[in-house]
Amino acid sequence: MGQVKKKEVRKNQQNVNIDWIINSPDPTPIAFFRLTHPTARSRAIDTYKKCFNLALNRSKGANLDKLKAVNNNEEIMQQDWEIWLKEKKAIQACRMSHDTNLQIQKDFAITMKTIAGATKNDIGEHNNFTSGSHRMKSEEPAEEDEDDEDDEPLVPKRLKFDNSDINEVDDIETQSIHSGLTGYSPNNPFFIPVKDDASGENDVFDSSYHTRSEESNDDIELEQKEKIEFQYEWFVGPGIKEFTLNENDNKWTVGTIDVSNLLLEYRNFSVKKASEKKIENAVEILSLNCIFLLDENLSTGIPEMIGPASLKAIFENIRSEYTPYHLSDKDVIRCHEISKIANKNFQGCKSLLRKWQKEVEENDDDLVLEVFESVFRYFPRDTNRADAREDSFVHEVFAPIISPFFINSNLKCEWSSDVLDPSTHRKRKFDPVLQGRKADFSAYTQIKSNKYYLLVSEIKSPRYMSSKKINFLDCDLVKIGNEMKDMLDKCIEDGVNNIDLTICGILVEGFQCSVFAMDLKFDAIYRMILLGKFFLPQNIHNLNVLSIAIEELMQTKSIISRSAELCFQSVFQCNKDPSITSTIPATPIRNRMARPSFHTPIRVPTNHSVHNS
Repeated sequence: MGQVKKKEVRKNQQNVNIDWIINSPDPTPIAFFRLTHPTARSRAIDTYKKCFNLALNRSKGANLDKLKAVNNNEEIMQQDWEIWLKEKKAIQACRMSHDTNLQIQKDFAITMKTIAGATKNDIGEHNNFTSGSHRMKSEEPAEEDEDDEDDEPLVPKRLKFDNSDINEVDDIETQSIHSGLTGYSPNNPFFIPVKDDASGENDVFDSSYHTRSEESNDDIELEQKEKIEFQYEWFVGPGIKEFTLNENDNKWTVGTIDVSNLLLEYRNFSVKKASEKKIENAVEILSLNCIFLLDENLSTGIPEMIGPASLKAIFENIRSEYTPYHLSDKDVIRCHEISKIANKNFQGCKSLLRKWQKEVEENDDDLVLEVFESVFRYFPRDTNRADAREDSFVHEVFAPIISPFFINSNLKCEWSSDVLDPSTHRKRKFDPVLQGRKADFSAYTQIKSNKYYLLVSEIKSPRYMSSKKINFLDCDLVKIGNEMKDMLDKCIEDGVNNIDLTICGILVEGFQCSVFAMDLKFDAIYRMILLGKFFLPQNIHNLNVLSIAIEELMQTKSIISRSAELCFQSVFQCNKDPSITSTIPATPIRNRMARPSFHTPIRVPTNHSVHNS
């Protein structure tokens, strides 16, 4: 009986592998090894050969042509096995380092809890020392340096959202807090921070395996004496370096312009530069994962390859798909009126708001009014927020403006304490122990047990933007682009088969906000479209910027509300169709349009001890 069951399990697994080969855009040996994580060379190669041949027999039309074009001779399979062995060793080393760091953190938290308990008992026995006048040196409030200005979690402290999904911090951090030491304490050299403005928030590169200790003076002196040069290994994980579209693939064309071909030519150019360690900008980095930034104001990169005439036609095509939102004349006048009053007398806005409230009927929504009510309630009146720390900037400036757009909708909000599920899903395909990225703000719609993420935001305070020299390798543009792609891919994997599905992103760099939309309407082309820009108010004297902000956020809400409807429709359709199973992708056509992402690039030292003379 047991043997029969094992045979059934093996047969089912074989069918899953065959289905993957048929539907995968890259059914190469190395991609198969990454999927199955084999341990024995001969068995792995034999399994691949067998599944590939069975897939050939079952395929027809375009799938058959695709499989026949795969170069998987014996030499290629042996080469791919050697590549897999190196990747496997890297995964094991990273996993061991990650587990060790977590264990150190747990041990440290327990030790600090014990010390705190002992200290408390000592204070009880020697009560002639008051806590206010006598402290240990380590308990003195240390002045925060510039690197730690934005390290606090970005959960707004003042706003109350209709949302039960803001999770608590993990158990390890809670232990540290209970012991009197937070993760950001200089007394905890092993803490792996939840959010780190100097490195973690810029998580273009992988922080899953690396702790960021508070630097001691000795560390700083050592850094000054020793300069270590690094280069980046870009092609890590399941991404595909080279591929071509066939005749049956859905291509983006505008008139006679084959836009898909032009964009993939640009990607090939970026792949070549990455192979030579010559990547120059964030747009090139994004294109490695088939993410193409489409911004009319860009003058280099993609526009250079396309040319001005073709570029004009392409953006006219995009504008026909993404119609901007325009406030009515009445709302424009209201925005001007209240910003003018606030400039002279902020308290004078109260009577005007009351007047508008009386004019609104009970069941009507008035988002313009709600935004100004939120600003009036939470915005600091006598302070310029240019020097605000990031958590203050978020809950006093960003949150009051964005929250009215989502409080009364079917969308739920998450702040920076929550890991993005789509990011975790993608990373764990590469290594099951990896954690996903943490966005500063995100919104999703929940259908049964699945979360469909539709909006993400990355935020840097004005203080951070003015005090840090941000390298293009570390910029949030790359991070938010990859997060949007993860969210889109996860929705597709979960059965959302409508090509109009669109993900939005808001990139906040100081007071300037850029709004992006991402879709996958064409094979292998993730269009990251700049919809517009707006500014957040610095103080009560420039609330006039809110009219543009409201227009951009209204367009964003409209897009993701439509995407939420598409998610419901697709899931409902899947539930009605009994032929769809949980083991086979529900949307094979959409899955074939998608492309896997490369993992976060690995930083490799090229020399370890180059000292200053």
